[in-house]
Amino acid sequence: MDGRELLRAQFARVHGFVEAAIGDCAPQLLTHRFPGGTINPISVIYAHVLLAEDTIVSRALADGWTVFDEERWAERLGFSEAAISQAEDWRDREIALPAFREYAMAVYRRTDERIAAATDEALSRNVGRNQPMTAVEFVAQVGVLHVAEHWGEIAALQGVLGAQGLKF
Repeated sequence: MDGRELLRAQFARVHGFVEAAIGDCAPQLLTHRFPGGTINPISVIYAHVLLAEDTIVSRALADGWTVFDEERWAERLGFSEAAISQAEDWRDREIALPAFREYAMAVYRRTDERIAAATDEALSRNVGRNQPMTAVEFVAQVGVLHVAEHWGEIAALQGVLGAQGLKF
């Protein structure tokens, strides 16, 4: 298995986990806000995961154009830009979950396509801003791990709210 195949398999696995968690999540859990807490609702975390992956992979392996921009998702999602960070004002945003689930499929498909098509040159180029890091390292360490971290966060929140978090 080469690096591309490994990355594609890792993304497919974490995408499956995230989608299973979101698919099993009751609507009231998706939007639950903890009074006085600083954590975002599950739906907002999900939106962040998708917008961030779209940006991370497009910057590392493509020309920087995101699925969000190329396919004009702004209006459908209710976001003006594919912002990576969960700004403080995200906490109170209503997330159009059906639209975000469609966007997820587009992002997942594009991630897989970009990794499959990446040349050895593209994977080995430096994309690090503060420290040297190749595109393949960036996509693995920042992209895959980011999705996995937030899947765990979603599962933990589900557990705290009385649902089954991790499904195994």
